[in-house]
Amino acid sequence: MNNHQDIKSGLLCFCLGVGVVLAIGAVSPPHKALGRFEIGGTGAHGMVIDTMTGQVWSKYFSPIGGSIDDGFTSPKVPTIP
Repeated sequence: MNNHQDIKSGLLCFCLGVGVVLAIGAVSPPHKALGRFEIGGTGAHGMVIDTMTGQVWSKYFSPIGGSIDDGFTSPKVPTIP
């Protein structure tokens, strides 16, 4: 009889332990997305891509100077005061 009670206690503790592990995993906050912006280009073109919104900023780097896209060098994410 004593052996039967030990098995029940062990099984109950095991189930509670599994339940605690599952509860902790369910409450964990999601990880922040890394690498929101991708940068690429060629010898004469540059691009910045916001992977969350899909917005693209591009600029043509002319050998004689000048700019096609004035927003290329501006901040991409609003700053919080």
